[in-house]
Amino acid sequence: MKFTTVILLVAAHITGGLTAAVSSAAAECGPLGVLEIDLNNLPAGVDPNALRQCAGHPLGRTRDLKKTTYTPLTIEEIEKAQNAKLDARSVIPVLSGRVANACWFGASSGCTDGYCWKSCGNNGEWCWTAANGGSGKWLQCNSANQCGSGEACGKGCKKSKSCGCSC
Repeated sequence: MKFTTVILLVAAHITGGLTAAVSSAAAECGPLGVLEIDLNNLPAGVDPNALRQCAGHPLGRTRDLKKTTYTPLTIEEIEKAQNAKLDARSVIPVLSGRVANACWFGASSGCTDGYCWKSCGNNGEWCWTAANGGSGKWLQCNSANQCGSGEACGKGCKKSKSCGCSC
């Protein structure tokens, strides 16, 4: 009987600790949400000890073009940008200086407000980049030359859609 009581007390203590950790993460992350990753199905090379706590990106899905530096354009990127079908979503924000959340047809990567991003699709999609296969800390920068198009898109942010490859 005493042994069963001890096991139940230990189990309650462990469960309480886990509940406190989860509620602490929820409080810290707020609207960014807590990163939910199945630790049993991590891709090769992902360090479970280097996962970020919050799912969404601190800047959400916005990039202020006035606060952005870009990597140099390749010949292919220049041709793609020149041939891209421009519409109000992709031109007006640039001309007006507003925040641009639309598809991107320029440089393959850049730095906005201290965070790296990259182009990741054929139709102007882009994503914020993160370490540890996309599940670690958001990659930070002072200029575009610290960001690369080979970095991983942020993972685990499907609910908030604030990262990952889309526009």
